[in-house]
Amino acid sequence: MKRYMAFVKPYWKEIIITVIIGLLKFGIPLMLPLVMMYVIDDIILLRR
Repeated sequence: MKRYMAFVKPYWKEIIITVIIGLLKFGIPLMLPLVMMYVIDDIILLRR
């Protein structure tokens, strides 16, 4: 593990950025149905 950490330590910022981007890439498609629900329920249906 020490050997691995010695190799990874200089790149910790890039690793954290990559993890955050990965979470966003995974999370954004999951948020789209919630946004569509809001648009349909609260905006379109209230105008009737």
